[in-house]
Amino acid sequence: MVQIGKEVGNLSNHIKRTVDAKITAITSDITGFQSRILHFIAFCGHDVYQRDIEEEFEIRRSSVTSVLQTMERNGLIERVSVEQDARLKKIILTTKAKDLIRRIGEVIDEFEASLMEDLSIEEITVFMQVINKMMTKLND
Repeated sequence: MVQIGKEVGNLSNHIKRTVDAKITAITSDITGFQSRILHFIAFCGHDVYQRDIEEEFEIRRSSVTSVLQTMERNGLIERVSVEQDARLKKIILTTKAKDLIRRIGEVIDEFEASLMEDLSIEEITVFMQVINKMMTKLND
C-alpha cells in the first residue's frame, strides 16, 4: 500500500536537509531555520513581531525567543521598540542579513530549477494540483 504522507514527509525532509547544506556551504553564520525566518521577515509585506514568527512557523514562544536572541547576537536582526507599545519589539533585518538573503535566494533558485529540470510543464501542473487538493483536505 502506498503511504502518501510518509513519502511527502520523506521528500520534505530530504529537501530541507539539502537546502540547509547548500546554505551552510555559502555561510556558516546561520542555520536553515534562521534563513527561513529571515526570508519571512523580508518578504511577508508588513512589520514583523515575535508573535508573527510563532504563528508562521507554529513554534513556541520560548523557542522563537532563543532563535531571535542568537540571530540578534550574530548581527542578523535588531529588535526595535514601537511607539504605541514599548513592550512590542519590531524585528528588522540588518544589512548583513539582507546580503545573506540575496545570496541564499540565488542558491534556492538554482536548487528549485534543478528539482524541476527533468519535469515537464504538465507534470509540474499536476503535481501542484495534487498538493493543493491535499492541503484543502487537511484544512477541512
